[in-house]
Amino acid sequence: PAISGASLTNVPSVNPNILINGGFDVAQRGTTISGIGSSKYTLDRWEATSSGADSTVTQVSGATYPKALRLTGAGSTTGTYLKQKVESVNSRHLAGQTATFSVYLRASTAKTVEFSIKYATSTDNFSGTTSIATTNFSVTTTDTKFTWTGSIPSAAITGIQVQLKISSQGSAWYEASNAKLEIGSLATDFEPRGYGEELALCQRYYEKSFNQGTAVGTATAVGSIYTGVNDGSNTTGYLGGTHSFRVSKRTNPTLVVYDTAGNSGKCQRDNFGTNNSTNQDCTIGNSSESMFLVYSSGTHSASTLVYHFTADAEL
Repeated sequence: PAISGASLTNVPSVNPNILINGGFDVAQRGTTISGIGSSKYTLDRWEATSSGADSTVTQVSGATYPKALRLTGAGSTTGTYLKQKVESVNSRHLAGQTATFSVYLRASTAKTVEFSIKYATSTDNFSGTTSIATTNFSVTTTDTKFTWTGSIPSAAITGIQVQLKISSQGSAWYEASNAKLEIGSLATDFEPRGYGEELALCQRYYEKSFNQGTAVGTATAVGSIYTGVNDGSNTTGYLGGTHSFRVSKRTNPTLVVYDTAGNSGKCQRDNFGTNNSTNQDCTIGNSSESMFLVYSSGTHSASTLVYHFTADAEL
């Protein structure tokens, strides 16, 4: 029904956030990501870069909201970047519009955090970007909401990147929570998605077979994939099968398999409890946005192939 005397012009749609995992709840790669140098994806959809010395990203309890991303430098860290690259199909409707970015920030000591927004020079290719705007946020030890509002060029149909930067971080840390990018000139309240919905959005770009709370490469059979038999029981020939992703990927992903001992690039040939062997050679083939094939031609007699995997289709 109509609302008498009210204008609906500025009423936001349900969860207008263009960013994925803006609440920093999803951490498929782990809750602590260390050794960040030239570039590394950390909490889902958020890429970090460090110069001068490596830095560390940690998922922590937020000061104001449930979760936050903490980026901590080392003593000789000269600068850090935290960015999200938004796929063109999710951001092209911003072109020619007014947009607003908002985020809660706090730091271990007062720091200037530079916010910038850019668009990809070509569709979904962020090796080159064009600047839209840059501004500085004066961040203190108190958790504070910072906002930017500006015009997005009509040419920005190729993908949007938002970025936070500290030029002289040292060993200080800063935390970000409730990051949001939306159409309009108003920074509306952060509206969390359900965890299952947020996870599925993240899995378009990255998926693993390990349980969500289990680090990639952990020695475990929990969550591992068991294939069917392609060449008869107790074979010393080919074993393998196809596996479908939970969520179709943005593009054909980069795949890595692990045996249940945590060895990268290896599988396990298995007889369901007896005569099992890890560290077996295997091959990935016929991968697509929706599925992939793994097979092994090892000499260990077995009736099935067992493995974990990661699939990376990040921008």
